[in-house]
Amino acid sequence: MESKKKKESILETAAQAWTRQPETRNPMELVHEFDRDNLYGKNINECLERHKKKFPGDFYIVAHYKNQLLPNVIHFIYCGRRSCPTPMNRQIVYKYHKNDDKLELLWVVPDDVTCYTYSTNRAIVNKSEFELLKYVLEFLDGTLLRRAQELNNEI
Repeated sequence: MESKKKKESILETAAQAWTRQPETRNPMELVHEFDRDNLYGKNINECLERHKKKFPGDFYIVAHYKNQLLPNVIHFIYCGRRSCPTPMNRQIVYKYHKNDDKLELLWVVPDDVTCYTYSTNRAIVNKSEFELLKYVLEFLDGTLLRRAQELNNEI
C-alpha cells in the first residue's frame, strides 16, 4: 500500500512538471525554481571541496545542464578544471580563487533557443534578467571566449 502511494505521488509530480511552464528561461532562476532541496548548491560545494584537494591553485567549477525526459526537469553535471573552459550553451562557470577562498560566477550561457530569444528581443527583456542578457550577448559576440582565452594565458 505504501509503495502504491509513493508511485502515485511520483506520477503526479511528473505530470505536474510536464504541464507546468517555467516563468523564466534564466538557468539560475530555473535552478532555484526546481531545486527545492538545494541540491544544486550542495553539489557545487561538494565539487568545490573535492577539487580544493586536487588542485594546488585557482581552478574552475563547471555546471553543464540539460533537460531530461520531461521538458521542465533539469539535470546538472558538475566538474572541476584547472583551465577555464570554452564558453558553450547550457553552461554555468565559476572560478575558485584559492587565496581568498572565494567562488566567483564568471558566466551563465543558456540553450541556443534562449540565446536567440534574448538577443533578438533585447528591448523587452525583464530588468531582473539583464545579467543573463549580458552573458548571452557576450557569448554571441565572442567576449566570453576572449575572456576564457585570457584566463588561460592564450592571448
